[in-house]
Amino acid sequence: MDEAPSTSVEIAMNRGEYINQAIEYSDKGSWCLNHEDKISIATGNWGCGAFGGDPELKSMIQWLAASQAGRPSVLYYTFGIKSLQNLNQVCQWILSHEWTVGDLWNMLVEYSSQRFNKETDLGFFAWLLPSLFAHDAKS
Repeated sequence: MDEAPSTSVEIAMNRGEYINQAIEYSDKGSWCLNHEDKISIATGNWGCGAFGGDPELKSMIQWLAASQAGRPSVLYYTFGIKSLQNLNQVCQWILSHEWTVGDLWNMLVEYSSQRFNKETDLGFFAWLLPSLFAHDAKS
């Protein structure tokens, strides 16, 4: 898990409304066994509804999985969940810092450890980028 992701992300905020900006990852390596296999993924908030999962964590886990599987893009349907309104900004920040799958995984593990030990009660996005989300904490 030390190569840079090669997956792009397009966020669907509400039914039929898309942010028309695909986030392209640098192609420093490939995890796809068959380079001709360019099938994208359309997904959403699996595990977040009746099962009570955290949408911010679930979106990041799916991004990691798509990157590891060598998928060229992910269309993520947020279905208007408020906690995912900044998903595009978080993805852009991660990409601009050229994080690898391993980098993001390590941050998810650290965050989960802090949540488990009650060292933070922030959501993942606010924990990862406190300056970006400082205005949200005040409202």
